[in-house]
Amino acid sequence: MIAPTLAQNESQTAKPDISSSSKHLLFRSDGHWYAVPAIAVRQITTSPERIAIPNCHGALAGVCHLRSEFIPVVSISGLQGLTSAANDETQKTLLVINGKATWALLIAEAGSIETLDVVRSQAIKAADQLPNDHASENHPGGTIESGTAMHEGEILRVLDPDSHYRETQRLIENNWQASAQPQTVTGRNKINLSQGTNDETK
Repeated sequence: MIAPTLAQNESQTAKPDISSSSKHLLFRSDGHWYAVPAIAVRQITTSPERIAIPNCHGALAGVCHLRSEFIPVVSISGLQGLTSAANDETQKTLLVINGKATWALLIAEAGSIETLDVVRSQAIKAADQLPNDHASENHPGGTIESGTAMHEGEILRVLDPDSHYRETQRLIENNWQASAQPQTVTGRNKINLSQGTNDETK
């Protein structure tokens, strides 16, 4: 079932050390509940068959064909080095993200849309102090979360889609560089997540 496009939330009121209340989509992946800004979600759908990318980092669960386009499918557990979701049959749903590129998170199930007060992490708050044209590029390496939030007595990890995308791409590139080191090469392999293909940059 494809969810409708989610409209952007109303204007927000700033709070010290806490982001403004905003709409987030809750979802479960590998037994854990997460949240992602609702305005970043393009659709939710059953995952079609995925094509595995050879010699790739576990963060990339494969590439699939969805609505006339090929999109990369990212695994949260694979990105964190916990498990490989390439053949995980319990993760059968795609959370398609609309940002600078179109990609999808492989999840177990989507929950409700809730208004959350997100407590931003110290690392993200420090990056937010940078000028707008540099802040997103300077979020600390490895950071895929914008902060945490409470919902029904449980702590949710709130993901930052742009940081998640960049960290996945970084891990894939580093993995391919490492695997290419024993060989004589003049360039490096680089994946374009928006197309799900790899190009060689010399």
